Amino acid sequence: MGSPPEDTYSVTVHPQRFAPLVEVARALREHVVATYDVSVDGDRLLPADPQAAPLTIEIHDFPMVEVRAGVAGHERFPVCGCDACDDDVEQLMADLEDFVLAVVGGGFHERWVRGGLGQSWSGRDGERSSWGKQGDRAIRRALKQRGRGAVWQPWPAR
Repeated sequence: MGSPPEDTYSVTVHPQRFAPLVEVARALREHVVATYDVSVDGDRLLPADPQAAPLTIEIHDFPMVEVRAGVAGHERFPVCGCDACDDDVEQLMADLEDFVLAVVGGGFHERWVRGGLGQSWSGRDGERSSWGKQGDRAIRRALKQRGRGAVWQPWPAR
């Protein structure tokens, strides 16, 4: 099959193909606010239970959706968006929904492992995990205060 053509890297001819992600993000935010006991501070959603992970859903002009959860959890939809990556928008929408619903459902976990931040969450396609180097002492300290990591609880319903 080979690699994509060199001129498709760092180029996005039709970024509007990601516009449905913005609609899904807005609908998820509305659903979370209507369903759970949460306070809203700008893009940040703070569950009433401090043992539940806070959630931030940011919509960028690209269009792209960035979701932060817990202490340092982070997912981007799409991660890149260039024509070479050729992300499947339907899959991105499903992944976005899975991530947000995992956070509010108590299926999101963070931990400090091997000098970096590990995160995992459950979705329709099973468990997902990632690991990345994080040099931030505040993140490491916050996770260590929760034990070896953060096993976030489900958000309380309204």
